[in-house]
Amino acid sequence: MSKREDILLIEVKGLDKEEILISMGYEISKDGLLLRDGMRVKTRDNSGYAKAKDVKAILPGSLEVITDLSEAESYFSEN
Repeated sequence: MSKREDILLIEVKGLDKEEILISMGYEISKDGLLLRDGMRVKTRDNSGYAKAKDVKAILPGSLEVITDLSEAESYFSEN
């Protein structure tokens, strides 16, 4: 199975992004940074720390955070 086949895009009505992230085990600091096990979460390209409001997607398995859809290109490549 290629990596592309294990992605499911969903739209959730009635919940906001912060509620979904918290239900997945993330925490959100007072200044909006995303935390996992008390540590700040880096963006997938390691260019900075992710803010909850900027999260576009979370990769299955690793739970890596995507804040810019271009960060996901390597995930979808066949290499």
